Amino acid sequence: MIDFFAYLAAVLITVPFIVFILCYFIMKKITQDDRRAVRVSADVTTFFLVMSVHFCYQMNLEVMVFGWIVVFLLLFLALFIFLQWKFQEEIILITALKRFWRFSFFIMNILYLVGIVFGIIQRIFI
Repeated sequence: MIDFFAYLAAVLITVPFIVFILCYFIMKKITQDDRRAVRVSADVTTFFLVMSVHFCYQMNLEVMVFGWIVVFLLLFLALFIFLQWKFQEEIILITALKRFWRFSFFIMNILYLVGIVFGIIQRIFI
């Protein structure tokens, strides 16, 4: 039983788009709202994308990048809080966190795709 959960976690981290699709269909069925289903799916998938980017770059470059990912995510969070303070003069932490988390989804998607393409090219030519 433990092996099943380990394999399931490995698949979901390796291919995080499965998480997005599953979560989207579940939320669409529950809420009947496309926009909310996409937002919740993106929020859930971001965690899997962070782990996926870490393992992808660890396999391709043989370097531990999780610490760097955390540092850059914290810097982006600080930037989002600063920008909210600068433009709205009031910090609403929930709003800043939502914007940061969705921006992280976008950045992690790009890094994941770059890592996958790099890994494929690396495996073909080496």
